[in-house]
Amino acid sequence: MRGARSLVFAVTLGLIAAACGGAGTTAPSTAPTAAVATATPDPNAAIAAFYSGKTIRVIVGLEAGGGFDTTARLLARHMGKYIPGNPTLVVENMPGAGSRVAANWLYEVGEKDGTVFGVFNENQVLQQALGAADIKFDAKKFSWVGSTFSATIVCIARKDSGFTKLQDIQGTKQFIAGSTGPGSNTGDFPQVLRTALGANIKIVSGYNGTTGISRAVDSGEVNGGCWTWESMSVTQGQNLKDGVMIPLVQQGDGKIKELPNVPLAEDIATTPVNKALLKAITAPSVISKSFTAPPGIPADRLKALREAFVKAWKDPTMIEEATKAKIDIAPKDGAAVEKIVNELLGYDKATIDTLKAALALK
Repeated sequence: MRGARSLVFAVTLGLIAAACGGAGTTAPSTAPTAAVATATPDPNAAIAAFYSGKTIRVIVGLEAGGGFDTTARLLARHMGKYIPGNPTLVVENMPGAGSRVAANWLYEVGEKDGTVFGVFNENQVLQQALGAADIKFDAKKFSWVGSTFSATIVCIARKDSGFTKLQDIQGTKQFIAGSTGPGSNTGDFPQVLRTALGANIKIVSGYNGTTGISRAVDSGEVNGGCWTWESMSVTQGQNLKDGVMIPLVQQGDGKIKELPNVPLAEDIATTPVNKALLKAITAPSVISKSFTAPPGIPADRLKALREAFVKAWKDPTMIEEATKAKIDIAPKDGAAVEKIVNELLGYDKATIDTLKAALALK
């Protein structure tokens, strides 16, 4: 009887203790813990806040109506929607000295806050490497946004001229090439082929553009010439298809898919210096119509401009407009352009001196 009372009393005390929290003993909780909501910051918020309501000036170093201007205006119509904040892009022409005026202005005067970028002739970078006068910029310090196109230089010859392969222009018979003049692909590339590949080439200058060279080739006035495949495939497309004109050698980022059996000049060159000469003289073509901002703009804004540039060139509407305007598109991003610029400006003095000698520059 006493044992039964003791058991009841012990159970009662246990129940009271459990109800009160257990005399200092906390029972494990099995209740679910509520999730704490945390907001993920928008990485583009600061960029959008900066660019919202702003105008970006797009400086073009050549006259209105030309290829550089047309390309810049097409880009300006579409790129803004891919920049956080959707700024308006306005094109301004600043021609002079083959676009060197604009290049100098972007480097020395242009705002370094991401509200200015522009395009100038890519040969200005090569001119810096060659030590040309009146260059006030260092292309290695520009904030490269991206390039529009990568061109490949191809040399062709009339089949009936007897030149049907690269080795033929390395022999005793002289290959006569038409050119617009020094400082152009049509003149400088065959000039460098003399030094780098031992080509026996005579260059006839003074033709009015590649169309003029093409007519001279058609008439037999010259044996052939060297210019961009993008132009050549149009002006000489049928002749190439019919085998009337024969591609001899090419140089660019890589082999053109239509010319898998035509050698790259740099693959034929036998020394590192000669390979460098060929890459250097065609480097500007590989970064055709490159857009850049002044040096020192904030890294996050440069990143936003680079990303918007690439996205814009993938825009279906923009691609359609480019096709109608006959604007070739094969864009590179800013990092790729920067790498090529640094390589071109990184050659040692001996290589640059050899290049200058090949181009007959003092």
